[in-house]
Amino acid sequence: MLRVADRVAEHDRRTARAVAAPAVAMAAALGAMGFTDTEMVQYVVEKNGADLDACARDLAALGGWAEGLTDLLEMGFENTMLNAKLMIKNGGSVKNTVRDLVADN
Repeated sequence: MLRVADRVAEHDRRTARAVAAPAVAMAAALGAMGFTDTEMVQYVVEKNGADLDACARDLAALGGWAEGLTDLLEMGFENTMLNAKLMIKNGGSVKNTVRDLVADN
């Protein structure tokens, strides 16, 4: 007979697998589209959930924001991954991204 704690732990493991399955499927679909940066893929999946179009749109938009990302580096914001995530969060707005970067300091 399973103890209550064991049953709860098993339930938690099953729930974690069920939640992870769609995220893994999304990452695989985005990978098949050529989006292979694991951290960025994870970020857009967390941001957009199971909306494949929104995830792909966010990742594709990064290519068009190269100038803004370069501007952020030139301003001294050297964490390129954070810069990219904030640019996605802010729809490509350098001004709002800088605002977020400064607010975190």
